Amino acid sequence: MINAEQLEKHDKLLGFYLIPSPDLATEVIGLRNLVYDQYRIKAASQFMTHMTIKGFFKPVPNIRYQQLIQALDGVVGRYHPFTIYPTNLKRFGDEGLGMEFSREINGTLWHIHNECYQAIKAFMTVDCDANFGESFTPHLTISMADVSSALLEDMSCYLSDIQFDSEGYVIKNFKLYEFTSHGWGT
Repeated sequence: MINAEQLEKHDKLLGFYLIPSPDLATEVIGLRNLVYDQYRIKAASQFMTHMTIKGFFKPVPNIRYQQLIQALDGVVGRYHPFTIYPTNLKRFGDEGLGMEFSREINGTLWHIHNECYQAIKAFMTVDCDANFGESFTPHLTISMADVSSALLEDMSCYLSDIQFDSEGYVIKNFKLYEFTSHGWGT
C-alpha cells in the first residue's frame, strides 16, 4: 500500500489496482508479445500489468488518505493472500481482449472487487467523470484501443486454444496510485 504522507492534497486522480504475481504477469506479457508478433498490436503493453479494482477516480476535497488506505486494507486484509484462476480469454467491446476470471471459481476476487469499489465510493467526488459505476469485471488486459473489430475476431480465434495454469496464481499485491496526469504517469 501507499503511505498517506506521500500523497499531496490537491486535485489528482487515484486508482486502485491488483498487481499480479510475477508468474501471472509473465503469462500476460507473453500473450501480449504473441499478439504483437502476430498482429503488431501493442497499446496494452504500454501500461503496467494490472487488474483494475477501481480505475481513475477523483478524490473528495480534503480527502483523508489514511482513512481511504485503512478502508481498502480492511477489505483486502480479510482475504489476503488468495489464489485466482484465469478461465479464458474474453472480448471486451470492439477493441479489447483480456484474460477473464469467472465468478464461479474466483469468488474471493469478485468479492474484493465489489467491496473495494463500495469502500472507495465514500472518497470519490460526485462530479467525478469516472464515477459512472464500476463496469469493469476482473480481467487482465491483453489488447486494447489499437485493434479493429475485424482483427479482434481473428485474434480471438487465434488465441482460443490458450490453456491456463490450473494451479492458479497467489495474489498478495494491491496498490493505490495517485496519477499526475489523466494518463498513466504516476
